Amino acid sequence: MKAWLPSCLLALALLAACGPSPRQRTAAVLDDVESYINERPDSALAVLRALDSTAVRGRALRARAALLHSMALDKCYIDLQTDSILAPAVSYYASHGSPDEKLRTQYYLGRLQYNAGEYQEAIVTYTEALALTDRATDYKYIGFVNQAIADTYGVTNLEQEALPFLNTAYNCFDKGGYKEMALRTQYKIACLYGTEKRVHLADSLFRDLLNKDLSGFLRMHVLSDYGFFLTANNLDTKRSIQLFEQAVRDFGTLLNVNHWAAYAYALSVENRKKESESLFRQIEDLFGQDPFLLYLLLRSDFYRYYPSFSYIYGHKKDSLA
Repeated sequence: MKAWLPSCLLALALLAACGPSPRQRTAAVLDDVESYINERPDSALAVLRALDSTAVRGRALRARAALLHSMALDKCYIDLQTDSILAPAVSYYASHGSPDEKLRTQYYLGRLQYNAGEYQEAIVTYTEALALTDRATDYKYIGFVNQAIADTYGVTNLEQEALPFLNTAYNCFDKGGYKEMALRTQYKIACLYGTEKRVHLADSLFRDLLNKDLSGFLRMHVLSDYGFFLTANNLDTKRSIQLFEQAVRDFGTLLNVNHWAAYAYALSVENRKKESESLFRQIEDLFGQDPFLLYLLLRSDFYRYYPSFSYIYGHKKDSLA
């Protein structure tokens, strides 16, 4: 037994030496994470957070781990607030990597800047990312970049500049087979048309959306915002009431106080006075005085029930009618 023991130990040592290195094992973990990060981002984030940093050696491996970590955070709805996580990817992919890796890195760098309120910097970063889209193949991230530009224009009151990018984003998601993302983008386009008073286009898109298989999150938004759009443009208060009531039945609430106020106003237009008055009183109790709510109150002749509104804001009925 003693004779073969040293040779056995030597064989085991040789096998260990020939096995995967820590760097190879880390690369295999990252391969595995990338295979399920879209479906199970919470699991991916847990694995990436537990990764031994000493095993992530080399600029390429650190860059890949940083990019995947940023992707997992974003997919778990955890806003990127610091560039410390993404920095290795930004540094490495500036001159290395595939067009898709560069594009994803630019997208998350723009997200960092957007979350910090650095909107001009974000637009520059996203515009640089657009230059990569001719060579990139990932339709999802090409769509993300275009939608991010539209969102940034929207938050800086440049909504008219946003529409071409939303249309491109929709086409990318649709072409790539990303159904939910395409539908969410269509919803954003419908809302933008509504903001720009392009009522026929907005109405057509909202109607089309309601004929599709929407997720619960998206369906609630479409019902509430379509009802609001119809009421705000004095198009069809009966239809808007149906939409609001459907949202409340299905989801128990509307999106915000403006939607509740529009619902109450639509009820008053349709001579459902008791319901409208009751809802307006509940809105005041829950949300307090709100300028948009005041506007609807004055237009609906309910100003006489709420003198505090007109006194506080210094308005008369005729001034906003």
